[in-house]
Amino acid sequence: MFHQLLGPCHGLILLTDLESIALLINPTTRKYRLLTPSTFICPLGFYHDIKGVSFGFDSIANDYKVTSISEVIGDPPFNDLNVRQWRVEVYDLITDSWRDLDHVYQQLPTLWWYPCSEIFYKGSVHWFAATNGTFLILCFDLSRDFPQYTDA
Repeated sequence: MFHQLLGPCHGLILLTDLESIALLINPTTRKYRLLTPSTFICPLGFYHDIKGVSFGFDSIANDYKVTSISEVIGDPPFNDLNVRQWRVEVYDLITDSWRDLDHVYQQLPTLWWYPCSEIFYKGSVHWFAATNGTFLILCFDLSRDFPQYTDA
C-alpha cells in the first residue's frame, strides 16, 4: 500500500510506501515505472527511519530525481540517540540508480513529516523542519545535491 503521493512535476507523480517501493506514473499516457530500490542495508543493531522523500526535476542535468532523507539510529532497547547518523540518498532516473551523498552535514534539523508536505519549487525541494525549538525550511537543491536551511 502506498503512503505518499509526491509531485506533480511536469505531469509525473511518484507514489511511495516510504520503505522500498517507489512507482513513477504518467497519468496522461497511463505509463508507469517501478524504481530500483535503494541498496542500503542497515547495520545490525540499528534501524533506518525515513524522515522525508521528495521528487523533482533537475533542469541542469535534464533528469528527474527522488531524494530520501533518513536517520540511522540505535535499535531498541538501547535506542541511544547519541548514536545516530543522517543519510541522504538521491535516485537519478537517467541512470536508474541510487547514490549516497556523503557530504551531508550531520546536524540536519528534524523534518516534520506530514503526507504531501514537501514542495518542489524553482529547482529545490522544501520541507518543514525544526531544531532547538526553532522552525526552519530545509531546502535541497537538486542540481547541486546540497541541503541548506533558513528560518521559517
